[in-house]
Amino acid sequence: MSDSSKIIESDNVHSNEANDEPLDPRIQIELERANAATSEINNLESQLDNAQKLFQISFSHCKQRLANLAKTLGRCVERGRPYYDAVQQAEQARLETGRAAQEYQNSVELHCVAKENLAAAENQLSKSEDNATWQECMNHLTMKVTQIEQDKMRYEQIHEEKSKLYQEYEQQRIKLRHSLTRVIIKSKPYFDAKFKAENELKNQKCRIEDVQNAIIKAKRTYRAALNSLEQISDEIHTKRKNQILLQLPLREPGVGAETPDEFIELPKIEFPKINLSNQSSEHDLSKSMNSMSVNTSTDCIYRSSNINLSTNISPLTNKKFEDHCRTQMIASVNNGNDQRMKKQIIPSRSVRIKSTRIHKPNEAPLLSHLFGTYKFHSDPNLNASTK
Repeated sequence: MSDSSKIIESDNVHSNEANDEPLDPRIQIELERANAATSEINNLESQLDNAQKLFQISFSHCKQRLANLAKTLGRCVERGRPYYDAVQQAEQARLETGRAAQEYQNSVELHCVAKENLAAAENQLSKSEDNATWQECMNHLTMKVTQIEQDKMRYEQIHEEKSKLYQEYEQQRIKLRHSLTRVIIKSKPYFDAKFKAENELKNQKCRIEDVQNAIIKAKRTYRAALNSLEQISDEIHTKRKNQILLQLPLREPGVGAETPDEFIELPKIEFPKINLSNQSSEHDLSKSMNSMSVNTSTDCIYRSSNINLSTNISPLTNKKFEDHCRTQMIASVNNGNDQRMKKQIIPSRSVRIKSTRIHKPNEAPLLSHLFGTYKFHSDPNLNASTK
């Protein structure tokens, strides 16, 4: 049986074991929770759509009805508007004054209770032997009484301001009522309808806000259910993986792949230091080029395969030619030594290579290209032999 068939059979065994494993009850609970949240979200979204449509319809109807009333009643609506605005402002100021009065009353009661507690602590401090504890308690109560007293003074000031504002609005309302009695009576149907429409639209707006808050809450529940399902899934996969690892056989030692790598120390290579100063570098350069010129010249005399002078030159001429070349090389070396002794920075003539050619068909580069700039063909015997 091949390895692929074994792997397929092992996967089938693991899948069958996973299918035989009982389902975690938490999954069913979270699924039901997510499904319920989904149904609730769908229901609330449909309610939100209906509430928004109803609000738009009511707003259009109220606007149309008020426009018809304003057209029917005429100018009295605009003339009576300041009075009804003053009535609304006075009513709002009255409500705010009532809230400020309630806060002030609560602060007065708290102040009285704090003062009673402080008096009781002072009595206990005078009677008790543990003065440190009661002294600390009395300090705390004193700070609390001071804070409550400051709050009471602040609430008292707010109550006075609200009361004063309410009195101003009320006086303005009474003044407008005496001056606009007929206009107020004539424009009353319009402002009554306006007040009723505003209350209706306000209630519908509150209904829309409640539905939106319910949708937000349902979405949070749905998101929490999904997160729980994801966490349960991760736990199940981790558990199955651990079970599979426990069922596997023990791992045998490796065949060299797990052995630590041996550190091979390479030999250190030290290069000679080169002095890069001007005189020494030019001196070494001229010396190396002179030696290279000499060696190259001697090698090219005996190893050149492109210039076949031996076939055209006699043995005597060939010997003279070698003597002449040796003389030229000795002169070149002596010239370089004289220049080094005088310590003059003059570039070696052997470095300068001129591309002089003897015009001869089908020939290789001349020996002068390898020897340097010294012309060896000035020998009359050599010239005679070459001609």
